[in-house]
Amino acid sequence: SIGPIGQVVGVDHTTTNLVPLFIRLSKDENWMVRKGVAASIVDLAKLYKTHQDKLHDILLPLYTELAGDNMFWVRMSASEALGPFISCFTQPSVPEVLIKKF
Repeated sequence: SIGPIGQVVGVDHTTTNLVPLFIRLSKDENWMVRKGVAASIVDLAKLYKTHQDKLHDILLPLYTELAGDNMFWVRMSASEALGPFISCFTQPSVPEVLIKKF
C-alpha cells in the first residue's frame, strides 16, 4: 500500500514520485486496479492529514473520479473509504461534496 511507503519516504517524495503513479493507476483500464486505488486512498490521505492543501488539490479530485467510476466495484470501494477519507480533513475544511456523498 502507498501509505506505509509514503511514511518511510516522506511527504515530498511521495507527492513528487508516488502520487503521479497512483493517479496513473487510478485511470488504468483494468477496473480491479482502480478498485485497489480506491481502497488505498485513505492510507495516502492519512499521510496528508497535516497537509490539507494536498488533500484538497490532489486527493479530493482523485476520490471524486473514483466515486464516479463506471464500474460498480470501484464505486463501492470508494464508498467504503468515504468515512475514513472524510476524517482526514480538518473540521472547517471538509469538502461539501464529500458530506453530500456521506
